[in-house]
Amino acid sequence: MRDSFGCTALDSVQVDYRPVDVGINVPLLTCEDSTLQLVAAGSVGTYQWSGSRSILAGQGSSQATVSGLDSAVYRLRVANGVGCTGTDSVVVLPPPLVGLGLLVQVDEDTVAPGTTVQLLATNDPTYQYNWQGGVDAPNIYNPTATLDQTGVFYVTITDNRGCSLNDSVIVWATTNLCEEPYVFVPNAFSPDGDGYNDVISVEGNQLTDINFVIYNRWGESVFETKTLGAGWDGRYKGKDSPPDVYG
Repeated sequence: MRDSFGCTALDSVQVDYRPVDVGINVPLLTCEDSTLQLVAAGSVGTYQWSGSRSILAGQGSSQATVSGLDSAVYRLRVANGVGCTGTDSVVVLPPPLVGLGLLVQVDEDTVAPGTTVQLLATNDPTYQYNWQGGVDAPNIYNPTATLDQTGVFYVTITDNRGCSLNDSVIVWATTNLCEEPYVFVPNAFSPDGDGYNDVISVEGNQLTDINFVIYNRWGESVFETKTLGAGWDGRYKGKDSPPDVYG
């Protein structure tokens, strides 16, 4: 610098840059982990944790406790004594089977004895399967089984970490598939347009094909359908049919 008399002076200042190195160490999740410890790595300072899920414990410290069962992004901000800061983030994913779950299905849950049913479990090439209950192939995701009586089928799936889940499905074997509640036809209806019991139809939880025909007392067909869910509204040739016994 120079003053008004032309005198000059020199000085200097040292700027000390102290960067903050921040990292987050995440331990390997196991199936039993309901919580997880996130550990700060790098520079020491003041710690501030945040994330898309709650910080369960450890806010302000170098270790934070979070949920190990929820997918989330967590962030760490570290400030040193001279005001410099650094940040890092990490994505936490739950163990595969915890996140994916297990679904067990059967193509028919009520069958006649001697019927073969198709069983299905969650399909993943990395899973190992163990079925119990009398299936044709216990180590695949989609075995079949032939039922002589009502049976319960159990399956356990195990992933490459050793995590396991199990579930079951019941299949009913009955000889009365043509009786209630599998097939039901009301014995009366009132087609008067009031919105209640105006149509008669075949009902059932196992129907695949029908041929529903209604005759009057003279043996004349007044209604016929092969469509599931379709019914008779009491009209024949565009006119209301009289109250009577129909078969």
